[in-house]
Amino acid sequence: MIVALGSKNPIKYKATVLSFQQFFPNEEIIVKAVAVKSGVSDMPTSMEETIQGATNRAYRAKQQIKEADFGVGIEGGLFYVNSFWYLQAWIVIVSNKRPYKTAAATFALPVPQQIIDPIMKEHVELEVVVKKMFFIEDIGEKIGFFGLATKEAVTRLDAFCHAFSAALYPFYNENFQRFF
Repeated sequence: MIVALGSKNPIKYKATVLSFQQFFPNEEIIVKAVAVKSGVSDMPTSMEETIQGATNRAYRAKQQIKEADFGVGIEGGLFYVNSFWYLQAWIVIVSNKRPYKTAAATFALPVPQQIIDPIMKEHVELEVVVKKMFFIEDIGEKIGFFGLATKEAVTRLDAFCHAFSAALYPFYNENFQRFF
């Protein structure tokens, strides 16, 4: 089984490999990571924009890797609801067979206003602000903001793997395949 991943990020790659191996244990899993544009802002600020970025990445990766059985896009972003900003990542999986497209999200993590303000004013990614405030380089390739905020109780890898469970179940759980 060939999976085209629309990112070269090592945590996204590892989450994709681990998740496909878990849910398709009898298949040889080959994940091909390709750099693609999300087509959205560097730090999406709505759920819709984040989902669109993940969708674009999934389709663009699958277009680049023609032999792929699946295309995967993972996009993190912010959204605002009930006076709070939250960080959440979305995973979109596209395929040539039913269900053709699925999507699922990580849990939503509240982000303090002191971190949001520079993101909005300077139009930078969360990673840039984390580097300035916490002196952590490349957090998106390590534990992620999820790991920083939860003291590694849930890392970025953990969050992605949980979201993959929800995004992949229509493909591997025969009890639900007829519904998609």
